[in-house]
Amino acid sequence: MLGINQADASSIASVLRGIGPAEAKELIAYREMFGSFRTLDELL
Repeated sequence: MLGINQADASSIASVLRGIGPAEAKELIAYREMFGSFRTLDELL
């Protein structure tokens, strides 16, 4: 199980199918700017 609000970019890229290193870094940047993800729609 992956905690999207705690995981680092390499963990996200290795666990989530279809998410590469660059996209994982973008998720981390978004999380740092706006805080924890609260809904699935925020990930889309």
